[in-house]
Amino acid sequence: MGETSWLDLTVARAVAETSLPYPACVVHLQDSSVDDLREDYLRHWPQSRKGATYMVDKNPLNFMYLGLVSRIFPEAKILHCRRDARDASLSMYFQNFANTQNSYAYDLTDIAHFYNGYARMMQHWERILPRGMLHEIRYEDLVADQEAQTRALLESLGLPWDERCLRFDAQPDSIATASVWQARQPLYAQSVGRWHRYERHLGPLLKHLAS
Repeated sequence: MGETSWLDLTVARAVAETSLPYPACVVHLQDSSVDDLREDYLRHWPQSRKGATYMVDKNPLNFMYLGLVSRIFPEAKILHCRRDARDASLSMYFQNFANTQNSYAYDLTDIAHFYNGYARMMQHWERILPRGMLHEIRYEDLVADQEAQTRALLESLGLPWDERCLRFDAQPDSIATASVWQARQPLYAQSVGRWHRYERHLGPLLKHLAS
């Protein structure tokens, strides 16, 4: 489904249900409210996809809501793609985002602080989410051995191997997110360590990124 804002809407409804801010609202949701939130989320699925067995939402900001996701969808699988912090931050800085939630991405110091917070939050989720729900893959490992990492991912999802996973660039589905240019090419390694080319310009970022 690309990047949806459905979880933002779900969080807003959870806040309204409990009259508590996020994330405090999560632990105060009644089971009946959890069921309602699940049904409301599913109602967003397009009619053309109602028969789908799986749905993927790759909004990067979903990482903030994984506790709520685990409550509403205990059978969900979460894929965390981790990348070198300097390369990931540089990539964000070069992107012209349409969503105002990404306003931090236009200042190197702000990016560093945002990334540090994201890293701490993911450490928290790794500690508390049910075993097997979260699968982590390193970007650099995927680039180095696409097939091995893809096989491990599919195994974690309980899905069979499919050669088409290695040819994602040839799939006909439309892409309406910032990664459209990358997704239309085979996997490439040129972006690994890219930050070195711009190191002399990245002082504020490198100063504030947590080691």
